[in-house]
Amino acid sequence: MTAIALRRKFISFVLISLLLFSTFSPVVTALTDANISDTASGDKPLIDTTTPPTVFDHSPAGKDTIFPSPSPSPSPSPPTPVLISNVSAVDITTDSTIVTWITDQPSNSLVKYGTETGNYTSLAHDSSYVTEHRIEITALLLTTTYYYVVNSTSGGNHSESAEYYFTTLPRTKSTMVKNPGPTGTIYVNETGWWRESEAFNQSNTPIQHAINNATAGDTICVKDGTYNENVDVTENNLTIKSEHGSASTIVNALNPDDHVFEVTANYVNITGFTAQNATEEGMAGIHLENVEQCTITSNNVSNN
Repeated sequence: MTAIALRRKFISFVLISLLLFSTFSPVVTALTDANISDTASGDKPLIDTTTPPTVFDHSPAGKDTIFPSPSPSPSPSPPTPVLISNVSAVDITTDSTIVTWITDQPSNSLVKYGTETGNYTSLAHDSSYVTEHRIEITALLLTTTYYYVVNSTSGGNHSESAEYYFTTLPRTKSTMVKNPGPTGTIYVNETGWWRESEAFNQSNTPIQHAINNATAGDTICVKDGTYNENVDVTENNLTIKSEHGSASTIVNALNPDDHVFEVTANYVNITGFTAQNATEEGMAGIHLENVEQCTITSNNVSNN
């Protein structure tokens, strides 16, 4: 028997012995090219040493089961940020606005705002998950610039916009009260005025004093007589009327260099007077200055 054949038999014996005496524990079999080769004859190695060792489980429950080496787990993908676009403040009034924006995925809505850039002292929030966002902000100061950012969160995905700003509107005559609620009546005669069911107040210019003490929505009823006054109407939503029409209720300009009636308030009704003797150039019996929704009816203006 040749030396090569003896060597092969010896290796087979070693392998069988290892299998017989390692019944309850895994065995790693790894023979290298240096352990067995026949350099003299040029034969190939008896065992392939170019592949990694394989683990055999020779326990009774898993005899001859081969377990491949586990592959590494893939790293989790990072959260995708919410994309915010089309941020805008719309429907701006003296004390409110609506902030709108769009996101690329359903998310909640948060607006942070304040009167100083970068300092957001107030919040408006909606927890609903939407892609078209709309937040109304109220109780703002008129003619004031507000700075704001919008914020949307979806699960662990969170994004905040750049800073924007808007300015609330100033108060104008068109924003004044149209319907003030409960109203009352003030009566006027040639010597004074009084509110219904209240004390009499003596006055040399009773129409003017009645107007000065009126509130929006009141009616001033002027009884028959001749009144020497220049009347300035500065309260909104008043009705000034004579009791029996222009033939019986006459208002003479106390100062001919001034209008008999001058109206600078909105929603004022004047009816049933003769307004006369504002004789200086440019003066009028009834003059309206930058007003809205006023009604002037059944009046007689003369010698103005």
